Amino acid sequence: GARVAARPEDGASAEEDDHCAEPETEVALHLVFATLSYVLGEAMRLSGILSLFVAAVLMRHYSHHNLSEPARTSSDVTLKALATIADTAICFTLGLAPFSFRLREHWDFGLIGASLVGVFVTRALAVFPLLWLANRCFRSPKHRIAWRMQVVVWFGGLRGAISFALAITLDETRWTYAPTIVTSTLVIILFSNLVVGPLTKPML
Repeated sequence: GARVAARPEDGASAEEDDHCAEPETEVALHLVFATLSYVLGEAMRLSGILSLFVAAVLMRHYSHHNLSEPARTSSDVTLKALATIADTAICFTLGLAPFSFRLREHWDFGLIGASLVGVFVTRALAVFPLLWLANRCFRSPKHRIAWRMQVVVWFGGLRGAISFALAITLDETRWTYAPTIVTSTLVIILFSNLVVGPLTKPML
């Protein structure tokens, strides 16, 4: 009887033994593999940012839940701190960008206008079909997303950090129009934050 009663505890200790005995090693490997996705993407001359984005989604769903409890807590705190630092750096970078680049020399109003139209059209093609599919197949009638909220999701999407990071990674020696793309991207970001952002709240 004593052996039977001890089995749940033995199972719990065995489950703990499945994890690494050093939480700091788990956290370090967690961060290394996340960084490795970016490095490999850039090494293969692909988008390191998008590679990191996909890796983050997959690791959140899989590797994060396989960490031990101390490592999971430490990982959450560490990543939140890094995210706060990154958000602050992005705000400073985007705020100073209009004064840091030679914008006056690289204006293309045709490209800016076409890009703005393209942003809204492509977002509509992505948002409305996916939300319709979600309402149709995955949500109960009581919890379906209303049409008004679908419009808010489509209209209120802000563009900024990722698009700007992709724009400034263009090599000016290989792409002569790279400065024009940077300028157009900054204008779209300013339009999204200064015009689209304030207009989103009245739509809610």
